[in-house]
Amino acid sequence: MAYLLLGLMIVTFVCACVSLSAWFTAFTSGSKRGLAVYRIFGGITYNLLGFSGLFVQGLLEGTQAVYLPFLSVAFIALGVWLLRSGLRGG
Repeated sequence: MAYLLLGLMIVTFVCACVSLSAWFTAFTSGSKRGLAVYRIFGGITYNLLGFSGLFVQGLLEGTQAVYLPFLSVAFIALGVWLLRSGLRGG
């Protein structure tokens, strides 16, 4: 289970780095393609963050275990929205 969580964290980090570099490229050059890549990889990153929160939720106790599913679902919803807008190209 620890290796699965570590792999999930590494993939999330790589997607976040690709998303940030695409955002900087889109910001400096005004590229629509860079903005679409930013939204696609940003959406993947938010989805991975939400799923990792749901994955870790069973390991927590108290109020953290109560509020984490709501936060995870919010991250997943934001990720789906970003991913859909990136795939549409606008």
